[in-house]
Amino acid sequence: MRGRVGERVAVLVLVAGLPASALAQGDPLAEPFPAVVRVSDLDGRIGFRIDSVRASDRMGWSVGALGDFNGDGVDDVIIGAPFANPGGTEPGGGKAFILFGSATGFPAIFDAADLDGSNGLVLQGARGPFDSGERAGNSVAGAGDLNGDGVADAVVGAESAGVDRHERLAGKSYVVFGRADGVFDPTMQLADVDGSTGFAVFGIDPGDINGSAVSSAGDTNGDGFDDVLIGARGGGEGVYSGGGYYPYYFCCPGEAYVIYGRDVAGGASFPAVYEFGPGGVDEGKIIRGGDETANVGPAVK
Repeated sequence: MRGRVGERVAVLVLVAGLPASALAQGDPLAEPFPAVVRVSDLDGRIGFRIDSVRASDRMGWSVGALGDFNGDGVDDVIIGAPFANPGGTEPGGGKAFILFGSATGFPAIFDAADLDGSNGLVLQGARGPFDSGERAGNSVAGAGDLNGDGVADAVVGAESAGVDRHERLAGKSYVVFGRADGVFDPTMQLADVDGSTGFAVFGIDPGDINGSAVSSAGDTNGDGFDDVLIGARGGGEGVYSGGGYYPYYFCCPGEAYVIYGRDVAGGASFPAVYEFGPGGVDEGKIIRGGDETANVGPAVK
C-alpha cells in the first residue's frame, strides 16, 4: 500500500499473521483480524509500516515475498523504489529494499534508512547512460533458490536500463543470491553482481524493456533447481524507432525469458552477465508473442 505520511509518500504496509495456536490457547494478544484494518491500527503487533527514505522514491511501486534470503529461518520481503536516487544525486537509478523477517517482531514504524546489513540491505541501481537511469525496482520478486544453496534468491527488474545509447531501453534484470551465513553489507551495487553473488540479464534489442515484470518460475525443467521468469513487454522485432520512443502496452509481440537454475555445488556456475541469444536448453528459453498485439511480458508469474 502506498500513501502519504508527512512528506514521505511511499509507504508499504505489512500485516502480520496471527498463529492459530495462539488463538486456540486464548493468548490475550492474539485476536482475529477485524473486517477492516486501518493503517493507523498497525502498532507492531498486528502489523507495521515501512517508511521510504525520500518522498520521491516511490517506494512500494513493487513488492514481493522473498522466502528466507539470509538463512535465519524467517521469511523476508523485497520492496521496489524505482525513482530513488543512488547516493542522492543520480536521478532514477532506483533501489530495492530487502527487509529481513524477525522472530521478535517490529516496531509500529520502520524507517528504510535504518537498514544496516543485519536487518536488511539496499540493492542499488545505476544511473546508466540516460538521465532517467535504469529505474531498478520497477519490478521485484523472490526468485526461489536458483543456485541450490538452500536459501532464497531475489530478482529485480530495471526496465529503463540501456547498455549504451544504441541500446536504449533494452532493460536489465538482476538476480541476487541469498546467503546462508546472513552476512551482507548495508548496500549492494546491482552492477557489481559477478556470477557468484548473482547475475544480470540484458535485454536483447533496444526497446525490449527487459524487467518489466519478474517472478520465480519454479522448476520448469525438472532438474531440481528453481528457475526465474522475466518479462520484456517491448520485445519483438521492429518495435523501436530509436528516437526516444517508449513502447506502450499492446504495441508489441513481447517476450518472456526463463533462465534455468544450476547446481553450483556440483560445479556449475552462472555468468556475471547473461545475454539471451541463441543459447540452448541448458541456459533457458524465450517465449515470444505471436503478433504485434500479443504483448507478452507486462506481467509474469
